[in-house]
Amino acid sequence: MLVGFGEKRYRKNLLLGDLDKPMNEPWRSLRIGDRIRITHIPDEFLQPGYMFHDDTRALYEHLIACGAILTVDEFCEQNLPWVSYEQTMADGEISYHSLAVNDDSWELATEN
Repeated sequence: MLVGFGEKRYRKNLLLGDLDKPMNEPWRSLRIGDRIRITHIPDEFLQPGYMFHDDTRALYEHLIACGAILTVDEFCEQNLPWVSYEQTMADGEISYHSLAVNDDSWELATEN
């Protein structure tokens, strides 16, 4: 399972306990069943010192290029919205991915 947020941010948020505080962050309004499209790699992920796994970067790049529509299918215990994606590889194998979308990389999808 791939995780779409870096350890540095995750640890910081858990230590500060700010995941439950109301903030002006659009991802906080997401609900199960909402359909989104990844439009860019979050600027935060590109900051020096941010852990951004190569596989996660490849997934973002793939989702951006293909314009896949993803459905919010769960919230974890930290109340982060998650999407799942099944990618068919060149050899026919299916690669399963999960991504937390607690950033600004997405927009609501209005069409297929």
